[in-house]
Amino acid sequence: MEQYELMARIGALSNLNRAFRAVKRNKGAAGVDGKTMAETLAYRQAGHQAQALRESLLQGEHPPQAVRGVHIPKLDGGSRQLGIPTVIARGLQQAIAQVLTGIYEPQCSASSFGFRPGRGAHDALRPAQGVVESGKTGLVDLDLEHTSIPSTTIGCWPGCPKTAKTNGS
Repeated sequence: MEQYELMARIGALSNLNRAFRAVKRNKGAAGVDGKTMAETLAYRQAGHQAQALRESLLQGEHPPQAVRGVHIPKLDGGSRQLGIPTVIARGLQQAIAQVLTGIYEPQCSASSFGFRPGRGAHDALRPAQGVVESGKTGLVDLDLEHTSIPSTTIGCWPGCPKTAKTNGS
């Protein structure tokens, strides 16, 4: 797919409108610009931004927006920083995700559950339980982003293919 075609799909008013409806459903706090969901959507509905936003996307001129940092307390007494994008940035992220998900999701493995629409960790437990109930004596679960296993063959249970690698192949 050509870059302009991809950007045209992302910047299509129907896709942007669907994205902002999804952002509205998710609610959320105001970003660094201080504009709430209601304020941003009222401004967009008045026609002040939709076409200008679309044009800046298609021309590759949409400026990145700062993210508001908020510290969230952790159970151990510490905190972690959470970045809150502006409502506009969340809408654009959603618009991009909608288009890219339609392109890449059909190519994903049926046995992949991480960060997939309609799938999660609990969904991964069912096939894992089936492996255990079938009498297998081992199961491999890897987080490829955080693993320290080198890109070499890893061990499995008896009879499993010895070609599993951590380099994405």
